Amino acid sequence: MRFRVKKLLTPFVLMAAPFLLINGFTVLGLGAWRTAGIELLLLPALVAFVTLVAALFISLSSRYRPQALNMVATSLGIVLGCVFGAIVGRELRMYAFELAATRAAPLVAAVSAYEKDHGVPPRTLEELVPAHLPKLPDRLPPLRLVSGEVATREYQGNPWVLVALVPGGLINWDTFLYLPKQNYPATGYGGALQRIGDWAYVHE
Repeated sequence: MRFRVKKLLTPFVLMAAPFLLINGFTVLGLGAWRTAGIELLLLPALVAFVTLVAALFISLSSRYRPQALNMVATSLGIVLGCVFGAIVGRELRMYAFELAATRAAPLVAAVSAYEKDHGVPPRTLEELVPAHLPKLPDRLPPLRLVSGEVATREYQGNPWVLVALVPGGLINWDTFLYLPKQNYPATGYGGALQRIGDWAYVHE
């Protein structure tokens, strides 16, 4: 029995670890804002599920039952590890964007101050340095500033917007954005919006 528990726990940990590590880096602001292809880590779960079903049938035979039950434990560990890693990893990812919204507060304030001083928003974030910021904040997603006619036309009439493309999958265009007017729609920009403080995450 102890042997089979080990057969389950080892693959569980090995399969969950990549999801947790990748999204853990995101929480720390050290990267992995774009996780295109992370869903490929779920492929072992599909193979393991087929193996699990086959092993359950094989275990009906007393002759092969010990080996089959070990196979069941290993396959189940892989499936559960992948599912656990994907779910908890997703929660970690969204928490990372909550932290990013807090870290970006000086950047938002600087753009607003620039707009107040000059009557128009800056064309690039680099224009904020050094008059409004000593340096651009780090540990943030790859934000870019959209301003002028493009921002007004494409972002609910806002004079400027901060936006980052942060795909969470291989064919995915999730975005993280800030609208100074705070007039976020329920859906738009290619998906459903989830509010994160004064920011929004677009689930494409």
